[in-house]
Amino acid sequence: PQRYRYIRAEEDREAKREARRELRREDEVLFREFAMDWFYHARRPENSVREKFVLFLQDIFVVARTTIRETAVLFNLQETLRAGIDGSYPDLCKRVSREPAMVRYLNLDKNTARKPNENFARELFELFTLGEGNYTEQDIKEASRAFTGYRVRNRNEFFYQKRLHDSGDKTVFGATGDWEGDDIIDLSFQQKAARSFLIRELIDFYLSNQSVPEPYIEALGDQWADSGFQLSFLIETFFQSRLFFHPAYRGNFVKSPIH
Repeated sequence: PQRYRYIRAEEDREAKREARRELRREDEVLFREFAMDWFYHARRPENSVREKFVLFLQDIFVVARTTIRETAVLFNLQETLRAGIDGSYPDLCKRVSREPAMVRYLNLDKNTARKPNENFARELFELFTLGEGNYTEQDIKEASRAFTGYRVRNRNEFFYQKRLHDSGDKTVFGATGDWEGDDIIDLSFQQKAARSFLIRELIDFYLSNQSVPEPYIEALGDQWADSGFQLSFLIETFFQSRLFFHPAYRGNFVKSPIH
């Protein structure tokens, strides 16, 4: 952040451009080091199972390096995902909504009461919690108003600007109130689709096969919801199930280089 403040204060335009180029070069080196450090950490047997789940979560909460170029905020997002494994999935969604990398990537920092930006609300419902077809366009429009006021200071520090929040009533999934961002996430997990969405993503990521019997998915989803959507419950139940070790799901996964 101090480097960026220094560059902004620089009056000489050529010097400012060169300083920005140098900062980008330094960050490219830092990102390569971060990627390789993670790779060597993840390939150690004592870390590999947990880090593969971190990789799964990064496949859900996608932030593109081409858009968010500061390695520090990408590292912080990964750390949030790693720590979130020990808690509930709704709490992790709330923490991710405050991560500067996500705030900037999905334009929450440009979301205002006068001109709501729908990017985060749409991704929240479609890619994080419910899946396509389990919400309406009106739900997205109203939910986006609840996430107004999310801002980033010095490129890597989240803060909530209360005066920018839309304090009017919003109606999302048929419920009306002066909802804030966390309320919208709570409302989304009251929808039936939230019980099975992440389970289907888990099956796709680990088994590469979506033909798992529907009663299994529904039963596991109900139990997961009863646990308060604790990720530890989902992990222990799914990876110790007879279905996970069933011969039908062996030998059909084309692994990526990182796998």
